Amino acid sequence: WREEREKKEQEEYEKWKTSFSVSVEGSGEAEIEQESQGLLDEFINYLKTHKVVVLEDLASAFKLRVQDVVNRIKALESMGRISGVLDDRGKFIYVSK
Repeated sequence: WREEREKKEQEEYEKWKTSFSVSVEGSGEAEIEQESQGLLDEFINYLKTHKVVVLEDLASAFKLRVQDVVNRIKALESMGRISGVLDDRGKFIYVSK
């Protein structure tokens, strides 16, 4: 009885398996990478164009927490992508080279 049920389930699976197809494979990761690179460039351009940015406004614009914004700014500075000053009043001042 159990073997019969398993056989029916396998037949049902085989029947359904042919109904589905995969049209595109492996592009999801590349799209996510391009999107995140675009957001990073947007983030950097925001800092460069606004020069003096209130961290809360920046966090709101990019739907991030203020601490995440601070961490991102520090990381970008250490990579040499941006230069500036984080002040104690919650602002980042962009300094062009």
